[in-house]
Amino acid sequence: MSRRALFSDLHGNLEALLALLERESGTIVCAGDVLGIREQPSDNLECLRALHRRGVACVVGNHETRLLPYYQQQLDGWALDYLDSWPQELCDEEALVT
Repeated sequence: MSRRALFSDLHGNLEALLALLERESGTIVCAGDVLGIREQPSDNLECLRALHRRGVACVVGNHETRLLPYYQQQLDGWALDYLDSWPQELCDEEALVT
């Protein structure tokens, strides 16, 4: 079985995300809460960019649900589309992420 890393509650911490992406070579799954209220909107955008480039599977967290209206004006169109594509849950034969 290939290695998988699961994380959540990033809250806009770009430095932590980049460290994780550098360290992990297997499948990475995000259980939500990527956006953070206190961080600069650019940090949130860069986190989304890094996740998207790496093909990280993500589910929407309560921070995305609550903060998306706040960031609507500050995120690029592709980032809003990317966030909108995140499901409420991911499920396969080995795991359920919600």
